[in-house]
Amino acid sequence: MSLNRSIYDHAPVFLQNIMCTLAGAVRNRQRYDRQSAVRRKFFRDSIAWTLEEAESYQLSRLKELASHAYKNVPYYKQVFDSTELIPGDIQSLSDWQKLPMLSKDDVRQAGVSLVSRNDDPQKLVKSRSGGSTGMPLTCYHSRDSLHFETASGRFFSQYVSSWIEEFQTGGVRVLFRKFRSLRYYHLQLIGMAMRQYVSRLRIRKAK
Repeated sequence: MSLNRSIYDHAPVFLQNIMCTLAGAVRNRQRYDRQSAVRRKFFRDSIAWTLEEAESYQLSRLKELASHAYKNVPYYKQVFDSTELIPGDIQSLSDWQKLPMLSKDDVRQAGVSLVSRNDDPQKLVKSRSGGSTGMPLTCYHSRDSLHFETASGRFFSQYVSSWIEEFQTGGVRVLFRKFRSLRYYHLQLIGMAMRQYVSRLRIRKAK
C-alpha cells in the first residue's frame, strides 16, 4: 500500500473530501490548458478524414517520432542500432514492424532511458499501474500528451475502461461518468466472463 493511500484511509472523512478535491484540481490542471479547445477541434475535424488522409497523417507523425526517438531517447537509439535501422528506413506504416515490440519488462528495465533527453523526469507526470500482475509499472507522461489524450474524448460518448484509479475524485461528475461508462476487471477477461463483456458491449455500443 502506498503512503498516500495509507494517509487517505486513516484520515477523517472531511479530510478525505479535501484530499479528493485537491487531487481532482491537480488532475484537471494536468489535463486541460489554454489550447484544449484547439485540440478538440482537431479531433472533431479528423473524424471526416478519408482512410488515405488518416494514414498519411499517421505516417507523417510517426516519421517525426522515429527521428526524435533516435536522436533523443537513449533506449530507442540502442534499439535502432541493434536492428541496424535508421529513422529514414521508416517509409510506410508497415515498416514499424521492423522494430521490436516494447514489453512491460522492457519498460521496467529501461527506466528513465525511455525518457527523452529534452525532458526532465522530475517534471513529468508519473503514473504507476496497480501491480496486479505482480510488479507495478512506472510510466512518465508529458503534460502535452495528457492534454491531447483528454481532448480526444467526446462529451456524452459511452466508453469502456479497465483502468482502476486509487482514488475517486470529482464528486457528482464521477457519479455521472459511471452512468455512461463500463468498467471491467481486467484480470477476468477470460472464458464466460469475456463473452458476457462482449455481449454487454454490443448492447451499449460503447467506444
